Parts: sequence; C-alpha cells; structure tokens
Amino acid sequence: MMPGNNTRVDRGRRDFLIRAGLAGGAAALPSAQAQENARMRMDAPGRPFVFGHEPPRTRKSFHDLTDAEVRLLCRAVGHMRNGTSDTTRTPPITAPLSVDSPLQWDQWAMTHARHCTETGPGVPQVHWSWYFLPWHRAYLFFLERQLANVVTNVLKEDGSKFALPYWDWILHAEIPNTREREMQGKPSPLFGYDLNLESMNEADNLGFDNLALWDGYRGPTILKPKMDPANERSPKSKEEIQQTLKFMSAAYIRDMLDLPFELFAGQKVDPDKEPTRNGQGLLEHDPHNNGHDWVGSRQGKNRDMGTLRYAALDPIFMMHHANIDRIWSWYTKPQPDPDTSPWGMQRYTFTDLDGSPVSILVRDIVKGITNITYAEPAAETLKQPVMLTLLQTVKRREPEEKSETVVETGGTVTSRPLTLNAASKPATGALLTEAASAAAHPLSVLEIETGPIAYTGKFAVEVFVNKPDANDKTSTNDPHYVGRLKALESEGRQDEAGKDVSHTFPIMLGRDNSNFYKLVRPGQSFTITLVPSGESAADARFRIPVKKVTLRVFE
Repeated sequence: MMPGNNTRVDRGRRDFLIRAGLAGGAAALPSAQAQENARMRMDAPGRPFVFGHEPPRTRKSFHDLTDAEVRLLCRAVGHMRNGTSDTTRTPPITAPLSVDSPLQWDQWAMTHARHCTETGPGVPQVHWSWYFLPWHRAYLFFLERQLANVVTNVLKEDGSKFALPYWDWILHAEIPNTREREMQGKPSPLFGYDLNLESMNEADNLGFDNLALWDGYRGPTILKPKMDPANERSPKSKEEIQQTLKFMSAAYIRDMLDLPFELFAGQKVDPDKEPTRNGQGLLEHDPHNNGHDWVGSRQGKNRDMGTLRYAALDPIFMMHHANIDRIWSWYTKPQPDPDTSPWGMQRYTFTDLDGSPVSILVRDIVKGITNITYAEPAAETLKQPVMLTLLQTVKRREPEEKSETVVETGGTVTSRPLTLNAASKPATGALLTEAASAAAHPLSVLEIETGPIAYTGKFAVEVFVNKPDANDKTSTNDPHYVGRLKALESEGRQDEAGKDVSHTFPIMLGRDNSNFYKLVRPGQSFTITLVPSGESAADARFRIPVKKVTLRVFE
C-alpha cells in the first residue's frame, strides 16, 4: 500500500513536514502540490548510478576532528539543514536551499522515514533484515557526497577530502566531543552553544553556526553528556544504560563478529517466498537500537533519534550509522554473494547532486562503494588498543553450529508476562552437556521466533530463565536475566495484522557475560519467561505471538 493512498499516513506526513520545517528553521511550509512532487521524486526509479568516480574519503572519529574540521562540517550541514546563507565568508555567500529542494536536510530525513515507517510498493523496509547494512551504507554515501558538493560549490573549499565523522561509542560512550574542545573545557558542539557564554543577545566565540549539529529532542543534556547509569533517575533507566554499555563494549562487538552473517547483520529476506520471514541482526538489535534510544529518550514520545520516523533529522544519526558501517567493515566471515543471491538484486532510489533520482542495487552498494575507509582512533586517545587487539582474535571461517529447538509450543506475550516451558529432550541435554563441559562457555544465541507484530510502538521484552514469577519490576541485574527483545517504533508494522509473518530476535549468550549455562542443567526442563517492559507493559494493545525458541551454539 503506497503511503499516498492512506489518510492516516498522509496526516503523518503532514505532521512530519511541519515538524521538519520547524526543526530546520524554514520560513514557510511546502504546498500540498510541492509535497506530492517531492514524494513522486523519491518514488521515481531514477537512472542507474555509476560508481567509481568518487575521490577516496577517510572517515575519522569525531573525537579526532580539529576545530577547523568541525567548523567545516557545521557549515556544510548548516547549509543543507536550515537553508541559510553562509555569512562566515567575505563576501557572504547567499545560496539558501528551498525547503522544497530534494537536497534539503529534511528531505533526506524523509527518505529514511519512508523506508522504515511508511513502506510500501517501491519503498521497501530497510530494517529487520539483511538489507539494514547496505541501505544505510548507501544513505551515508549519498549524503556525504552531497555535503562534499556543498563544501566545494557553496563554501568554495576542497570538498574532495571531506568525509563524515563517526561516533566511536566503543571508546567514547557520550555525546561526541573533540579532543581539542575537551582540553579547552568546552562542551560538545552537538549541544549547539558554548555554556560559558550562553546569552540571548550576544554571540558566542565559536565563529561558526554550530546549531547545525544541535537537536533539541535529545535525552542527554550538556550537563550530563555521558552514558552513565548515575545520570539516570529511575532504576530501570539505570539498568538500561548498563545494558547499553555492554552492547557497545569491545568484547560484545568481538563476539558479534564471530557469528554467521544472518545473526550479525540480519536475516535473509526473499520477497518471492511466503510466509514472509525476517529478523534483526545483533548489530541492529543491540548497539544500534540502544544508541538511538539513549540519544533520543529511551521510551519517550516524538524524540528524534528515539523514533525512527524522525531519527535522521538529528545530525548524530549519520555519525551513529557511520560507526555501525565501520563495524560492518570489520566483518571477515562469508557474506551473501551479491551477484547470485536475492540480497544483491534489491533496488533502491537515492538523490543525485542535482536533485534527480538515481537507482542502485545492493550489488552496486557492496561492490561499488570502495572509496570509503575508516581511520582508527588516534593513538593518544587509547590507553591500550582494546578493539584492535580483540579483532585479532576474530576467526575468518564460518563457525560450526549445533542447534536445538528448546520451546516448540509458544504463546502470546501481552502486557502481562508469558512463561514458556522448555522440556528436557535427549538432544537438548546432549547439547547442554557438551556446552557445560567446555573450558569456557561457548558463544551461543537464544533465538526467539515470533509471528506478526502489529504493535507500532516502541517495545522491549525482558527474558528470564527459571524465574516464572518475573515481572516488569524484576531487575535485569537478577541472575535469572539473560537478555531482551527490543524494537523502535514503526507505523508500518500495523500492516502485519492477520498475515503469515515471522520475525526472529537474537539474544547473544556471550562467552563472558551470560548466566544461561549457570541456570540450565543437562537433563532438566527449564522455563523461559518473557516480560514486557516500559510502555508495552502498560499498553493493553501490546501483543507478540511467540512461535518457538531455538538454542544455537557455535564453535
């Protein structure tokens, strides 16, 4: 169903455009015809884009940017984002972008929104599957290319060396700041102003429009910019930050890189097969989702990074996804062949430098975007090379897998907890015996398969083993807690109602940080209790049908 054929979606688009216009500082909103023209431009198939003509671009950690590089980034994003002229040059440059322009920042944000919340024929979903990584790689590529073009043709500087920065939350679990600013005692420019010189009628001394990187809908504040449980008020929020720090740790990333592609990157989706089956990879499910939530407001409403519809409005979105793409660049195990698998044949439309639509395949993205490299953090920022050391332990070969379905009869998670019984089976017992006798816990994944999820709100479901009395007040520090299912909001999920759809959710039972093998004993039955948390625990409309649970063990 195309978004333009649905009254609810049309209203949502108008609300989005109104918000986008206000966020971008636009003087006027586009007319209904201009909105429809913009929609038609994005739906148009476009001419094939030819890769291979882009200069090499090296993406650096935001922490390693110089003040001059931050200034250039702010000026380029500011031009796309708020349509104002650049007055930092002499004579001033007056080349504002119209809010109707497909090159305007809010229009780029709409491209992401349409591929997550307003999907339909010709605008496929790019989350919850193996399309998550390549689509976002291309999204960054075309945005970076447009910003570089602004640098060259509007700011009159050398755009051939421009590159997006990445937010290295593995080393810097905070709103990104630069080393230079930290040494000067200045807050992150992503907060939009210098706290020491805050004034309603006097300019600060930054010398550039750093409001380009600011977003008023973030959760962290200039006084509490760090991902620290002590900065949270409620016990559940403190626990959520503890989990986020675990998901963003070097050890957790290393374990993800040791898993097969569909668990790392997302489940295979074949649009020609029924029933439809998809699933988030661990990179999307854990550090990606939690990063969005922390910058947004966890379970808050209408927060940009915390709500997929608005996420790309926040400039930190591009830095977060650049780090996600950086981690994909580390993956060394076999990946689908883009020339022969359905993965490579998926087609997408993006925006060229002149605003016209261009068409690419996933095959083009994987094989054609070769000009991007990532500079590892400057040596002086590391007390020890943690990530580089751990990457040396990742094996290139596909891991051997043994798996057993531990729950074959499911149920439905509502706003009340659901307890599933895992019966003792000889095959399961043999697998658990082998795992329990290993010198160290094997890398394992508890995979929960669900039916259709028509619930459109953000949700989290905490998973406990051998604790049938667990509820939404039970702490995730309880020794029976093993992980959780999580998803950001998406209007498109309501279309799943009544359909034969399956989703898989992975819970990684890491080598070092899981209680699972302490709780589950060979030859004994056990229980798995799924507890809705946050908004879903109080929403009578919340329903997730669980089909089965599988234990996957890797060597």
